[in-house]
Amino acid sequence: MYIDPDIITENQESYGPKTPLQWAEQALLQANSKPTMTIAQMELLRGVELRWGRDQINLFPPQNCEAALAYSRGQVRNGVLACLDCKRGRGPFAKCVTLKGYLKGSCSNCHYSAEGARCSLRTSEQEQTAKSKTDTKNPSGSLTSIRQSKTLAKRSGRTKCSALLELSDDSASESNTNERIHPRTCPTVLELEWKVRKRQRKAMRMKKLAILHKRIGDLLEEEVDELNEYNDS
Repeated sequence: MYIDPDIITENQESYGPKTPLQWAEQALLQANSKPTMTIAQMELLRGVELRWGRDQINLFPPQNCEAALAYSRGQVRNGVLACLDCKRGRGPFAKCVTLKGYLKGSCSNCHYSAEGARCSLRTSEQEQTAKSKTDTKNPSGSLTSIRQSKTLAKRSGRTKCSALLELSDDSASESNTNERIHPRTCPTVLELEWKVRKRQRKAMRMKKLAILHKRIGDLLEEEVDELNEYNDS
């Protein structure tokens, strides 16, 4: 990135502000980026704190300047909230810091030099943004899903009731004898099941009576044959 010498003030011996944060703010004057200029206008919460053993950072790339600004204005994520790379000691900054709504959800350490491509916080931030947009576009989405589920349940209940009515009309059919339907799917399902069982019991009685009548008929025929034989003798 080109650095204009005109932005160097008289009090500076060279292009080297006293702190990395001042350097980043000064370098971003050349970036002409609305998001980064917005970050620079936010409340300053802390200075740029480097990891132990590191005394300088490269602030010539614009994303490195953005990372330094976000570090000074963002929210610190400690412990389990920190990204995986920060826990491993990667990145120039001493803490894991994110700035909500900027850097695509990644922390300042991961945005430095790599623009946050490997940050473990980046995906979760994007998912939250996508979910927020979906809820905003369709706030009644969940209610619609509930209504659709209820409609499908009612249709299913009516279908099952129709099947039971057909079964009750054909008492000889035994294919669906053991079918059980939850009472909540249809308000008259218990009554229909009772009618089916009643007709099935009646059919069984009729079948037994038919068998009994046949046996009686056979016995009568045997007696008639015996009487005829007796008369002939």
